[in-house]
Amino acid sequence: MYKGASGFGLANRLSDEQSEATLSAAYQEIVSDFLRTAEEQEGFKKDIFTQLVDKIIVKNKNQIIFCLKDGTEIDDTVETGK
Repeated sequence: MYKGASGFGLANRLSDEQSEATLSAAYQEIVSDFLRTAEEQEGFKKDIFTQLVDKIIVKNKNQIIFCLKDGTEIDDTVETGK
């Protein structure tokens, strides 16, 4: 049976979405394993930070949210000197 271009397009899109979901799940597992086995670091490790963190949301002067590349969000409170 001949499938028109839209049939192939849909099949390709579904295949791409499945691939992305598989990669996302694999990445989440890698990040989880890393965080579970990581030891306390001496100082700031830029390479590790950029591999894990997708973005940082500043809610206010005392609250920030780290959005990790695996979708995890870590809410943190920053204490000020006041």
